[in-house]
Amino acid sequence: MEPRHREVREWLTKGWRDLLSARVLSARETLVADTAVFHCQQAVEKALKAFLVYHERTFSKVHNLGYLLDLCASVDASVERLRDRCDELTPYGVGARYPGEIEDITPEQAKRALDCAEYAWACIVERLPADTHATL
Repeated sequence: MEPRHREVREWLTKGWRDLLSARVLSARETLVADTAVFHCQQAVEKALKAFLVYHERTFSKVHNLGYLLDLCASVDASVERLRDRCDELTPYGVGARYPGEIEDITPEQAKRALDCAEYAWACIVERLPADTHATL
């Protein structure tokens, strides 16, 4: 496997683990919503970064999904359909981790975040070669 594909796989593997973590935390009897939505944001962030690595685009170390999506859309305009979902998830990248940033996240918000992450993940990964897909 060429180095670029290996790096893409590494990003996707980390992101897949974030998505799995979000699923587990969302399914608990005692919902751990703040951590679940953080992992939703992280999964999409890592998928977008994997896409950019695959297409040999540089990016800043940020948690802003809109910025990353702009870069991805310059390569493939069809990812623009993820804009609303990315906008919903972006605040969870930092705000869900610290007190006073985002107050109580409801079960409905956590479910919506997971739905957004699952959809965005699938849309991004389907645009990448199978040999780069996540492994556990």
